[in-house]
Amino acid sequence: MTYKYIAFDLDGTALRTDLSVSRRLVDACRKAEEKGIIVSISSGRIFRSTKRYSDMLDIHGPTINCQGAVVTNTVDGSTLYSRPLEKDMVCEIVPFLKEESLFPQAMTNMDFYYEFESEWSRSYAKKQTFDGILVEDLRKDLPEMPLKIIGMGEPEKVYDSYLSAKERFGERLEVAISVPTMLEITHPQATKGNAMDWICANYGITPQEMIAVGDSINDTTMIQYAGLGAVMENGRDEVKAIADIIVPSNDDDGVAWVIEKYLL
Repeated sequence: MTYKYIAFDLDGTALRTDLSVSRRLVDACRKAEEKGIIVSISSGRIFRSTKRYSDMLDIHGPTINCQGAVVTNTVDGSTLYSRPLEKDMVCEIVPFLKEESLFPQAMTNMDFYYEFESEWSRSYAKKQTFDGILVEDLRKDLPEMPLKIIGMGEPEKVYDSYLSAKERFGERLEVAISVPTMLEITHPQATKGNAMDWICANYGITPQEMIAVGDSINDTTMIQYAGLGAVMENGRDEVKAIADIIVPSNDDDGVAWVIEKYLL
């Protein structure tokens, strides 16, 4: 098979544990784009957060942000495709997260919002390298409908709340875990797999010509959608179970390994 496209997650996948990118990955991405391969980041992060990594990697394929709720033009930041949450969804999600004793934050593609400062808002801001915005009520004080709402907490609590959310919302909302401390809820059509389907339709690619690389529950739809679904050695066991291949860990340049083996 000749592959024409690769999408890879950031946290736990393309990024090392210290959140850096390797020279090997930079070189592999450059060589892939020189061959005409479309190289994309596919992340739960908002575009403001992923942009610095696409710049570091010097890649230009469309960026999948917020678990697939939006596809962004990596060059100019314009929105190509979007599936934001609806108001009634927001009004149900925020109380649910509070009932679960998780810390809720709402995301647009450029900012994140919360109702009070906490260790979770501070740790999230540190990881993103920019501060969030304080609002009185996430249900009614946002400037636009959010692309996703997250609930932050300790890993065991997040997983228990994930199971509760799946039972409560069913197919009405998409529920996933990105990193162990973060439960993420989006529009039911907002998945990485659906975003890749949009890219297929608009870039003249078939699913069989796509590679997807990830490590966590939020990556499952794109791993299943792509012709070649790769999961990191450090990935969750339930995600490894659906992989076509298991690749070296994020600290061992697994994404670069995939590019070198299948695209170069």
